[in-house]
Amino acid sequence: MPATGSNAHGIAVLDVHDGRWAVWQVSTASLTGSGRAGSTNAVVTEGFDERVFLSLTYNRPVFLTSRAQKHCQERVVLDTTAFVPEDFLRDCASWVDYLQGLFWAENDSRREYNATTATARKEAKAAGLPLPDFQRRAPLQDIDWPAPPLSSVWESSPACEDPVNVEALRIANGCIQLLNYWQEIENDRLKKSRSYYKGAGGPVARPWPTRAPESVDNV
Repeated sequence: MPATGSNAHGIAVLDVHDGRWAVWQVSTASLTGSGRAGSTNAVVTEGFDERVFLSLTYNRPVFLTSRAQKHCQERVVLDTTAFVPEDFLRDCASWVDYLQGLFWAENDSRREYNATTATARKEAKAAGLPLPDFQRRAPLQDIDWPAPPLSSVWESSPACEDPVNVEALRIANGCIQLLNYWQEIENDRLKKSRSYYKGAGGPVARPWPTRAPESVDNV
């Protein structure tokens, strides 16, 4: 089954070296049940085992290490949906930018309300009229967004001589960092104090990022 965006169960990492194939399965936080993404299965085989590959990559895009890209010619592998970290991070960043835009819009709204109401009260006082109700709206505290993982956690070299289980695990851990980075963004989005997001993104944590709306008007 091909991985389809927000329905993906996680990521599968494939490494090939010296005739050995390692498939490392990473699952999203929604599947691990721990609130964090994690490694859920791994198999190393002598040569390509299609049954193992299809089992561990079920509904997961596949990340091929540099060595796998160099040596792999199996059509079933090449036809699977590829995991591209840069695209994943692009979609994560689109949500950070979008939610930050909602934050700024709310701060602007509060600032405008305070200024407008203060002026109205001043004018009413000068005219001897009852003062409008006024409850000052405090500015929001800046959001400390999580930093994305360094690209070194998933980058690899075709000249690497580490065993496939070592290299595949290293890259899998990098993919876990990517999934948990997105989970941290979702955790920030769903905080009760973020009511000014107006439900953008839905009421529950999403296991996988999709591109955010282009404008803060499109909640």
